[in-house]
Amino acid sequence: MSNTNVVSFPNLRSLPSKLFEVFDRATQMYFLVIKLNSDDPAVHWVLKQNGLGDPGAYQILLIDLCSGRAEMDAFKWVNSLGTRVRDLHLYLERHFDELESLSALDIEVILGEKDPLQAKSSRNPHRQA
Repeated sequence: MSNTNVVSFPNLRSLPSKLFEVFDRATQMYFLVIKLNSDDPAVHWVLKQNGLGDPGAYQILLIDLCSGRAEMDAFKWVNSLGTRVRDLHLYLERHFDELESLSALDIEVILGEKDPLQAKSSRNPHRQA
């Protein structure tokens, strides 16, 4: 039996996405990041219709996997960790292409509060070093 309510989308695989394990002080968080740009003309057209996909537009969608909260605008992160997640968001916008998916990131290192040699490392037993 087929589902006639299924919507077919353009090739969404052309939207690069990565998972990150993030540490900040005594907190461990997980984020999914989707880059809002595509070489696929159909996907790029959809992004453009929503004001995305150009250098002046939002560059990533950052999703907190614990809460389900998602933001394209780094400056909308307002909660107890808000300003620090904002800084993470800005960092990911600048460095998305050079970071490996499943990388462990430490906000204290990103902000220069801690030496990179003191950064926490991934606790994921399935992550390849």
